[in-house]
Amino acid sequence: MSSPATPRPTNAIVLSWDDFLCPLDQCIVQLLLHASTIGPVFVLCESGALFIEGLCTAYLPGCAQLFSSPQHQSRIQLICAATTLTPAWHGQILQIYLTQQLPVSASYGLVTVGGAGLREGCLALVKYAPVVLPKVLRVL
Repeated sequence: MSSPATPRPTNAIVLSWDDFLCPLDQCIVQLLLHASTIGPVFVLCESGALFIEGLCTAYLPGCAQLFSSPQHQSRIQLICAATTLTPAWHGQILQIYLTQQLPVSASYGLVTVGGAGLREGCLALVKYAPVVLPKVLRVL
């Protein structure tokens, strides 16, 4: 004999726009500025440039200002995908930007935080850039 189905609890999530969500814009800016004191920062966006620009302009004005600031563009770069993303794309983008930004004569650490494609791209980069010590963090 089967038991009656247990009713599933109904959940609700309430987020404050003014006190929680809006301050995330400034938290992102502070995180990127702090990261830029450690080394060059590359923000890889899976969406196209027009989408990201519109998103930042509408909802993340602090980020929009940071990404468009000539003062910070040499240390914080927004890189938007123009093609379908693959681990190979991530690895190629990392290789191109890192070889342009970091001294060839030094070895360096590379910290990536993101999804599986970015992690795989970072690990694949080691094949082509043996001076890289990859550090990958998994985002759930």
